[in-house]
Amino acid sequence: MLLGLGCGCLLAIGIGLAPRIFLILAWIFSDRWDFVWRGDWLVPLLGIIFIGLLMAIFTLYVEATY
Repeated sequence: MLLGLGCGCLLAIGIGLAPRIFLILAWIFSDRWDFVWRGDWLVPLLGIIFIGLLMAIFTLYVEATY
């Protein structure tokens, strides 16, 4: 039996949670969140749950281009 097989699972969980944590912190602390999402809360919430990485990239893109 190989030791350390559980580390891959922890890495995958960390990679999956990182964009969601970024988005939640941006939602709480960012002044531009309302500018990016125009005051809507349902679309960002669903995006955080289902497509975290795409939402993080979109949030960064919109902030950089406007």
